Amino acid sequence: MRTVYTRVAIATLLGAVLGLGAGCESPKFNPKGTYRIAGVRVTGKLLNDGWEAYTMYCAACHGEHGDGNGVAAAGYHPPPRNFTKGIFKFAGVNGAGKLPSDADLDRIIRYGLNGTPMLPWDIPEYERRAIIQYIKTLAPLPDPKKMHDKGYKTPISPWYAKNKKQEPLFVPASKDPYEVGGEAKALEIGKLVYHTKAQCLGCHPSYLTTEEYGSFLKKGLEIGFMTPGSTLSPREDAYNPQGKDSVDYKSRLLPPDFVRHPVRSVRVNCPGAARGICPDSQRLEDFYRIIANGIPGTAMPSWQKQLKPDELWALTHYVKWLHDKQLPGGDARAFRDNLLAQPPYVAPEPAPAPVPPVGEVTPSVGDTAPGAEPGAPAAPAVSPATPAQP
Repeated sequence: MRTVYTRVAIATLLGAVLGLGAGCESPKFNPKGTYRIAGVRVTGKLLNDGWEAYTMYCAACHGEHGDGNGVAAAGYHPPPRNFTKGIFKFAGVNGAGKLPSDADLDRIIRYGLNGTPMLPWDIPEYERRAIIQYIKTLAPLPDPKKMHDKGYKTPISPWYAKNKKQEPLFVPASKDPYEVGGEAKALEIGKLVYHTKAQCLGCHPSYLTTEEYGSFLKKGLEIGFMTPGSTLSPREDAYNPQGKDSVDYKSRLLPPDFVRHPVRSVRVNCPGAARGICPDSQRLEDFYRIIANGIPGTAMPSWQKQLKPDELWALTHYVKWLHDKQLPGGDARAFRDNLLAQPPYVAPEPAPAPVPPVGEVTPSVGDTAPGAEPGAPAAPAVSPATPAQP
């Protein structure tokens, strides 16, 4: 972690040097012009200020042109975000091609991305707003003439065309049914959803003990979370996450183990809050946003239409409960050690077919009674004759 902070400090210093250079160049945007971005008009002055602030704080990692190839980016895995694609990985949008709200992008800048060199940036609100507007201009433009208002030829991102608008700030689609006194019920249902209906353990770790597999399969079948004939067997190395290749990000990504790894866009550290930890409600909202919307360009799908509202909230509570074990005073290590000490799971043998009573003959499919026409009912089973009584 010290290496990460050192590299970010160096990157910031490099950015300051680059920023001095940017201030000496002619304005990139017409200072008197206005530009249409996602249905909102912004001034050229704001975009120029954003360009200077971006060069100062961001270009060392994200690159002068926003392609993720800054001078400090070498060796980062995954690499810094490539803004030229117009894709915002951790924003609160559901589906490819949708645009996050400015408030969502501001959240990422203010709170950073946990476990990455993208640290929280405590810079003035005006500079954050200017940077957000500027990075929208970094994707390539097929037809500059359609993107400006007053004849200035600076290209604006195609993701922000005239008919393109930002998504509203994400809010949960339903009220949390477990908000008051329902935590225990939420954890019970959420654990079942995680391991059966949603099959989260296909990528993330399993959190079931060996004894629980059989009972969870039975419960899942009883309430319809699993279909008849389904099995619930842990994959090899079930207590560790399984890496997935991402075509969009050209990298192999590791899904988080919720009791060990940070979750990138969940706000955890809030200066001024009790113990410096963000409120429970805020963290719960972040987990809900991620699970409901998924993460574009990765194997993490959207669950908003795949789960019922109460199931989605229950899963959110369960994942947050797992992640909270990492907080100060949590039992993450003991919890994981218990899982790693579990004996190997052995799937139960399928129940044997019932054996007919002695003397009964079970007709095969297609059997017919002697002398009967094909397709006629089979002859009844014949039991051995009982000797007549004297």
